[in-house]
Amino acid sequence: MITILTLQVYNTPGVLDRVAGLFRHNGWNIESISAGVIKEGATSINITFKNQYVDMKQLSKQISKMEFVRGWEECTADTHFMRELLLIKIRKEDFDALPLPQKHVIHDGGGVLWVECADSPGEIDEALRSVSVLDCARSGGTIISRGGTAS
Repeated sequence: MITILTLQVYNTPGVLDRVAGLFRHNGWNIESISAGVIKEGATSINITFKNQYVDMKQLSKQISKMEFVRGWEECTADTHFMRELLLIKIRKEDFDALPLPQKHVIHDGGGVLWVECADSPGEIDEALRSVSVLDCARSGGTIISRGGTAS
């Protein structure tokens, strides 16, 4: 099971180090982490962990003590849309075997293609097992809530 913890934090130096340190201190493994400014002075940090037990009650207490955290939420595929960006370098003959519906060639270097894809982290994992990868980069999981209405 994939879970993403999303934190809204004040954009100050050392925040990412303190958040990662919280996971390290508790012996929890971070599968991926991504961060980006969502508005002036505020950053969203998405931390993905999967197939491990994380004591959310304990984590909640520890996060609430951090003065730079504005809010946080535990997110799953049931409540949020999860996507990850994959940039991959593959042989041209492997392109059709890449099982991602939304794939786009960003550069054709003769017998090698550079391709960008966006899909759920699980689908990205599956795609990487299906082709011979020359090189790749992954953004880590990011999320947006399924509920609510536009304001």
